[in-house]
Formats: sequence, C-alpha cells, structure tokens
Amino acid sequence: MRNSVNSHWYETGVRLFKEGAEDYSVWSSLMLRVCGLDAEPHLEDIWGEIAAPTHTSTNGPKFAYKLLATLLVVGVCGWLWHPLGAASAILFAGSFRQPIVRKAAFWDTKTILGVGIVWGVSMAIAVRTVSSLATTSHFGLVALYLEGLVAVNYVGYRPEAVDLFMYNKARQTAVVGTVCYLATMICLLVFRGWAG
Repeated sequence: MRNSVNSHWYETGVRLFKEGAEDYSVWSSLMLRVCGLDAEPHLEDIWGEIAAPTHTSTNGPKFAYKLLATLLVVGVCGWLWHPLGAASAILFAGSFRQPIVRKAAFWDTKTILGVGIVWGVSMAIAVRTVSSLATTSHFGLVALYLEGLVAVNYVGYRPEAVDLFMYNKARQTAVVGTVCYLATMICLLVFRGWAG
C-alpha cells in the first residue's frame, strides 16, 4: 500500500498519530491541513495501516523505569543532603511533562485551564512542602521556589510539532500553570509564613 501512496503523506500520518491524534476525525483534519486536499482519497488507507495494533505505544514500561530511576536518584540525593534531594525532586517533577506535551494539541480551552490549574496548584503545594522540610534558610527556600516556577514552565518548552501548528497549547497550559503556581505560592507564604 505504501508504494501507491506518497511517502510524505504516510510519514506525516504516522507522526501525527504518534503525537496524539488517535481519533480518526482529528487525525484526518490535521492530515488535510498539513498535506492538502490531494491526500484525501488515501486517508482511509493510511489510517488503516497506522492505526493497526503493531503501531501502539510502548511507553508504559519506559515511564515506569524512568519513575523508578528518578525516585532512586532523589532518594540518594536526599540522603546525602536534604536541600539537594528537594532540588532534584523539583527538577525531576518538571521533567515528567510528556503526557501533557503529547496530548496538548488536541485540548479545548476547558482542558487547558483544568490541567494548568491542577499542575500549577499541585506543584506549588509540593514545592512548598518539600522545601520547608529540606531547609529553613530564606535563600535556600527562595531558590527552591524559583526552581519550582521553572519546573512548572517547562511543560511549554519545545512542544510537539503538531502543537506548534495548533496554537501551541502546551505553552498555554504552562502559562495557566505558572499563574496558578505564583498565586498559590503567594497564598501559602502569606498564610503559613516562610518556613511553616
């Protein structure tokens, strides 16, 4: 089948599918935008080939290994020096952005707001808790709070190619998360104090 279809169309279709366009209607509209109307007669054939079970994602074990390695590194860093453990935990929390980046291009406004709010508020609470357990130094706390801000923003860094085409929704999610992180952190600092 691939010989009869433009290889560019097939590669584009596979890339869009892997980047999260797993619904035929979303995938086909993106294909028409990217490849043009000439690809329309071949869309069903391309979809039938790329949506076959042989192309399903195997990210489950990779994610589990990454999480296990992260917890091990954070544990060793925390055992060596508590502020280093807190800093590595915050850094690694920001690096678990793939589920957001992969799916963001296909989100509506409500989903962007919901994910951004949950991401920003949960990161602020986690950073505040981990930081207050790790150190009481004002300089150390400010450094960890700023690192948390960077981790929240990292969601929008280098989005998938399809997301750049679809208004960079990962960046929009990061902006909502940043605003919520700052608002929650300010509330926590006002009501709980620096190290409480």
